Amino acid sequence: MPEGNGVVLRSPLQYFREHFVGLPMKGAWQPPEIDARGGGCKAIPDFLSWMLSAPVVSSKARQALEPLIAPHAEFLPLPQVRGSDLWAANVITLVDCLDEGRSRILYSRDEPCRIVNVATFAFKDDCVPDIPIFKLASYPVDVFVTRSFVEQVRTAGLTGAAFADPAVNPLPLILKGQSLNVIRGAWPAPVDADEDP
Repeated sequence: MPEGNGVVLRSPLQYFREHFVGLPMKGAWQPPEIDARGGGCKAIPDFLSWMLSAPVVSSKARQALEPLIAPHAEFLPLPQVRGSDLWAANVITLVDCLDEGRSRILYSRDEPCRIVNVATFAFKDDCVPDIPIFKLASYPVDVFVTRSFVEQVRTAGLTGAAFADPAVNPLPLILKGQSLNVIRGAWPAPVDADEDP
């Protein structure tokens, strides 16, 4: 979701094997070490790049999105970056919508049923829930949003968000330096963006 202005947050990858996996953490939350890089003197956007499993947002974005996604995600405080308060969105609603037969999936060699990566996602017919934000029960890594979330981002004028099509492998686009964004009005919008999420 984030496609910010060059500000990237980094933390040890090991941390994400046990955190942001679809379980509530608010009561025992201890933020990890975070290293902010890039962006120069540019303002901090409302969405920042960290890990796919945990969108990072500004206080403005939290205020705009919390009434919509509160039953499905909790906001956890992170250390300030350049004087800005930041929040990690821990998505806790998991749905069983992944159509493994039509998705491009890499499974673990040691544990054949464990998904290591999904290049393209396909969903079971008539299965995507009518909720603003969720993760998949069988692979709680990527965060998925629906139209109501996108519209709230637009209405609130939030910056730094991009919305990718889960059915498209992002790697070729990234290697070509192209935007993953498919929604007009989200930043930055490509010329040929489609209106449907």
